[in-house]
Amino acid sequence: MAILIGCSPSTGSSLLRRILNRHSQLFCGSENHFFSKKQLYTHWVWARYRLLKVFPLKLRDNSWHHIRGLQLDDEYQTTMDELHQLIRHSLSFASFVNAFYDQELRNQGKSEWAEKTPANNMNIG
Repeated sequence: MAILIGCSPSTGSSLLRRILNRHSQLFCGSENHFFSKKQLYTHWVWARYRLLKVFPLKLRDNSWHHIRGLQLDDEYQTTMDELHQLIRHSLSFASFVNAFYDQELRNQGKSEWAEKTPANNMNIG
């Protein structure tokens, strides 16, 4: 099961994320901006290699604040080398997300995941 949290900025969603992440079986890491980039849904083969590029070639969010690229902080235990491998071997955005979270859940010792990025609202629904 995956949980995508749709929210507006500054509404307490970060507190909700932290509360959810304390559950023994639910991983809810910090905002990673996977689901806020429309190009990943529509042009995976082309866009996937821009995920880890340096500015200004990084993919922009499909929202008002235009975060570029992925935002993976210390809460995520997947290394950059592992991330490169996942991107290279994934044939679609859905397969990448599944592989990424499968690996992250193994790393975290949890069984379910949630993701909370306010900009997700621009692409999911």
